[in-house]
Amino acid sequence: MQAIAQYYTHSALQTRLVISIGVAVLLNAVYCLIYRYTSGNPATLFEALSWGIINIAPWVAAVELGRPLKKVSHLILLFLGAAVLSLCLEVAVKLDPPTAFDLIRRIPGALIALAAIGTLKFVARRKQPKRVEQSGSFMIASCDWVRSAGNYVEIHRQGSQPNLMRATLAHITNHTKPKLIRIHRRYAVLPRAIDRIEHSHVRLKDGTRLPVGDRYRQELSGINLFTPSSQNR
Repeated sequence: MQAIAQYYTHSALQTRLVISIGVAVLLNAVYCLIYRYTSGNPATLFEALSWGIINIAPWVAAVELGRPLKKVSHLILLFLGAAVLSLCLEVAVKLDPPTAFDLIRRIPGALIALAAIGTLKFVARRKQPKRVEQSGSFMIASCDWVRSAGNYVEIHRQGSQPNLMRATLAHITNHTKPKLIRIHRRYAVLPRAIDRIEHSHVRLKDGTRLPVGDRYRQELSGINLFTPSSQNR
């Protein structure tokens, strides 16, 4: 589960949208099929999937897209767009014009999505790396991997909250010891923390999976942990 969570966290927005919407719609379809079957009114697979696509998918997308937004006006526009999309999908499936009640029925979904965004923002704020101004090799020597964060780098160590050090990733990889390997435009890792190297990811000993950029894959050639893509798990 940790590996799945790491993959989801470090994936691009488009990938997260596909995963989150797909999982939500499929789980809802399974629930709908079981519930309707046990109530004596079995639903078709189309009915089970279409209900989730109409009533759940737009709000799941709103949560993913709304997480980085800070302005209330942007969130309002996003939620209006999700409501309109949901109505359009319902009209396309049922071929009936929408009514005022159809719009009211979107309010619970909007409130749940808004609560989800607020909860995720709160959790992200609690997990935000502590900013420190220390510099020097002693911070790098105790880390497993680092990630670029603008004019700072996030220093990650297994079992500890990440810290922010004021430096660029290029400076960290070129001027500190022990030597970090650049594997992506935003990531660098200490070789000793690597468990296995796959075609597009590096798996660390704590289960963390970090992406490998094409232009940096050569940096890993000297490590005897490379696993061919055909053997990826």
